[in-house]
This record gives sequence, C-alpha cells and structure tokens, in this order.
Amino acid sequence: MEASLSLQAESLIARLAMRCSKNDDFGSMSSSIYDTAWLAMIKKPDGQEWLFPECFDFILKCQQPLGDWDSYSTSMDGILNTAASLLALRKHLEESPGNVDWVARSIKAERILGRMLDSLDVNNADQATFGILIIKHVELLRDHGIILKSRKLEDLRKFREMKLAMLSPTSVYDTPSTLYYSLEALIGHIDYDKISRWREPNGSMMGSPSSTAAYLMYASSWDSSAETYLRNVLKFGYGNGDGGVPSAFPSSLFETAWTVSTLLGAGFHIAEDEARTVGTFLQQALELKGVVGFAPGSYPDADDAAKTLITLRSLGYSPSADGLLAFETQSHFTTYPKERYPSFSTNCHVLSALLKSSDPVRYVSQIHKATVYLTSRALASRWGDKWVRGLLHMSQSQQIYLH
Repeated sequence: MEASLSLQAESLIARLAMRCSKNDDFGSMSSSIYDTAWLAMIKKPDGQEWLFPECFDFILKCQQPLGDWDSYSTSMDGILNTAASLLALRKHLEESPGNVDWVARSIKAERILGRMLDSLDVNNADQATFGILIIKHVELLRDHGIILKSRKLEDLRKFREMKLAMLSPTSVYDTPSTLYYSLEALIGHIDYDKISRWREPNGSMMGSPSSTAAYLMYASSWDSSAETYLRNVLKFGYGNGDGGVPSAFPSSLFETAWTVSTLLGAGFHIAEDEARTVGTFLQQALELKGVVGFAPGSYPDADDAAKTLITLRSLGYSPSADGLLAFETQSHFTTYPKERYPSFSTNCHVLSALLKSSDPVRYVSQIHKATVYLTSRALASRWGDKWVRGLLHMSQSQQIYLH
C-alpha cells in the first residue's frame, strides 16, 4: 500500500509539474451543474441560436428520476442546482413548447424544488448565499412561468433586501471584489455595462463560468473575450468538451500549492526537476503582486497566498510573507479584504505561513494575533468554518461573500 501511495503521489506531482511547465491555464475541478446550467442559457448575439447547446444536453442527462439535480454535499447545492437547471429548461421550452419530454421534466423539477425549499432550515443556512442567490433564481423562474410558494421564501426575501440595501452599486463598479464571482445574484441591481473593465485578462469574471455567463447575457454589448473564456472552459476544463464546466477555471495555483504542500507535509518526495518547475511557477505568480488567488491574475485571497508561501518554503525558496498583511484586521486575518466573517482554517494557514517564513521574528505581532484568535475560538469550542464543506465540486453555494 505504501509503495502504491508513493507511486500515485509521484505521478500526481509529475502531472502538475508538466502543466506548470506549459505556463497555461489549467484546472481539475469536476463539472458543476449550476455553472453548466448558466452556460446553457446563453444565446448567440443574433438571439436565434443557443451558444452552448452541449451544456443543455449535459443538464438533461444529469436530471435525477425525481426531477431534481444532485445536491453534492449540502441541501443548498441541491436547491441552486435544481433552480438554475429548471430555469435553463424553461428558457428552452419557450423555444420548443411542444417538447413533451421537456414539459414532463419541468413539472417534476418544479414540484421537487418546492419541497426542497419547504424543508430548508433557514436559521442554520448560510444566509448570505441563500438570501441573494436563491431568491434571485425564484424571481427569474417567476419571469418564465414558475411560481414557487414555499413558506420559507419570505424570510429569505427579507434578508436579501436587507443585504442589497447595504450594497451600493458604486462598490461594485469602482473596485473588484468577491461579488464578481456571483454576478448573477445582482441581476436587476447593477448595470452590467459598467463592470466590463474588471474582466480578467482571460475574459472571465473572477474565473467563474456562471458569473461570466451572466455578464455576457446582461451586458448590452457582446463581449467576445468572455465568450472565448467560456469556450476554453468547455474545452480545457474537467469535462474536456462533454458539455460540463467547473465552478472555477482556471485553478492552477490552488491545485498546485495545496496538493504539493499537502504531499510534502505528509513526507512524500518530489524530484529535483519537478520541484524546480513547480517552484518557478509559484514564485513567478507570487512576484506579480506579492499575493495570489486560485490562479495567476485572479483576485487574491489569504488561503491560496498562504499555501503558496508554505509550498515555496518547503521547496527551499525564501519568499516574502508581507503580502499576507493585506488581510490583517484588528483581531484576525480575513480570507478576502473587507470580509466580515473570519475563517478558522484561513487563520491556521496564515499562521503556518508566517511561522515558516524565512524571518518569522519580523511577523511576531501577526503571529501573536493569529494565535490569540485561534486559541480563543478553540477554547470557546467555536470550530465552525465556512470552508468545511465538500470541496469536490467547489459549488456556487460556497462562493458568494455578500457579508
């Protein structure tokens, strides 16, 4: 078993090193029903044909016997997957109202979505996600003939209105933020023409296929760069052209740093040439801004920055940890700048990165701050963490931060 694990680890690192050496976008996150459904709703600029019919075929193949779509690890995922897929189905039905199979699928999906909403535990839900994304999908479904009357919707609607009242459109137009990962939540609240300048060099909105799809659909001018990004996700993402797309692409820094640091920490060996290739790839990305996100050029976050620093130190590099100070607050470190709710695991990663830095004495006050925060949470048995969910699909419900 040990030999087998070692060989698997060596093979995995070899594949990562090979991808890093090409210096192009890559990612291995599995296909997301939610994001695929949003691509299935895009029409070509002439409004006559669907841009990605293969995505709609993928959605149809993934519908389950009861009419819903996979819930992955949480009921939240199931609701969003089913709502987005039903919305895509209704839009296609409007073009082909005589399709008996689609009508039957729509009826089953509508019924089970209502039951899923009724069983939702609103008080224990991630309300920032629920209050924005779910209500937006309920509204969009209403526009296409689906009237959901769950008793849980009013509480979610009130919470959504409170959140939007706190959100000034200028906060979206004037600076990039994690809001750009879920722009579909802001349909009807922002002018999509005013956000094109925050599109990333690869054509995406924060590496999110669903957000990029919403931008492409709701901006008044067709953005060919955004279309090219989505075509690349379909071709080079996990599905490799089968119609499915992941919830984030590319994810090269995330996959490389987290995988290599975990394997090295567990005692697995990495060959010298592969270590040099991986190290060069991570170092070049870090040198651009001093911090990194889940891919080169993406919005930076403390988790990926910390893991990148830890990996580089383990490979013999001496990167500066100063970039992590951008996430420092009075009492802890945030995952993203200006984030209201802290993450226990993020502070663990930051603390580890600071302790492993080439000059930890330089960061004594930050090390003390992270330690105090973590120990206080631990002594109070407050172990909950927004990141402790299934990461296989990195679903949409994990990705919106309207805090």
